[in-house]
Amino acid sequence: MTAAKLKQLAVAAKIDAKTQLRLGTDGPWIAAERVKGLFPASTTEDLRAKSTNSEQVRSDEGLATPDEQTNQHESSHGRSGPAHPYQAPHPIDQSGTEDASTRDVDSKRSLEVALRTIWLKPRQTIRWLIAERPGRDAIVLAMLTGGVRVIDDSILTNRYSLIDVRLILAPIVVPICAVIGVLVLFVFGFTHTIVGGAFGGQGDHRSLRTAFAWSLVPSIFSLPMSLLLLLAIMLLPSIGSLPDWLLNLPFAVLFLWGLVIEIGGISAAHEFSIWRALVTFVVSLILLTLALLIVVQAAVMLTI
Repeated sequence: MTAAKLKQLAVAAKIDAKTQLRLGTDGPWIAAERVKGLFPASTTEDLRAKSTNSEQVRSDEGLATPDEQTNQHESSHGRSGPAHPYQAPHPIDQSGTEDASTRDVDSKRSLEVALRTIWLKPRQTIRWLIAERPGRDAIVLAMLTGGVRVIDDSILTNRYSLIDVRLILAPIVVPICAVIGVLVLFVFGFTHTIVGGAFGGQGDHRSLRTAFAWSLVPSIFSLPMSLLLLLAIMLLPSIGSLPDWLLNLPFAVLFLWGLVIEIGGISAAHEFSIWRALVTFVVSLILLTLALLIVVQAAVMLTI
């Protein structure tokens, strides 16, 4: 089972401090109280005192715990490895014993970890985000991406000057594109949920929104690259004479890496293999393209 499901069992009091857990079918049995972050620190002693029996919880695919930083091979059932990729260096204490300011600092530090690891460990990072921050950052990331792309496209189109009509109209255009970014987030999240569910996935809409939103992180970083490119052209005009494909290569890499993160996120959210995630992505893209073509065709027919 995933770390998120294990945590749900703990919250629902289905397991207690003495419940026996193990990783996979060969791992040693350990008491649940030893799993860091599974129970609030302030209630661990109470749970230990109330515990009278031990319940064995096992999974054919492997058990993910918050303090185990490993990634097993996918099982024959097509499931992905453990759900918890890493333990945030400053986990959030949900017991309520800490003050709000401390919890805010811990949350920001955990978010910083996710922003670093999303690049090289997309599936593991998104699993952690789904377990700890489901849907919390999705809308913000979608709005940032929508607004950044307008400015980024304007800079790339007019590389020799910051004067562009889209930049002049930025106070109006950026908020509109931010709203469009949120709509795209919900559309893709819904589509990935339905299509992935048809292929045996278990992810809900909020989990898929989280996965899609975090796949947009590379797109946000394209704006600093565009500004650096513009600055380089201003300082060395000869750079502007380079082939377009060469100048656009870094942005193409960011775009492709965003797709890699998105497919890995679909796999993490639905808890199935990367190949099913790839098929889910392709089918979703085809369905959305067909739907867009139908809408455009209907709009053309209505205007005639």
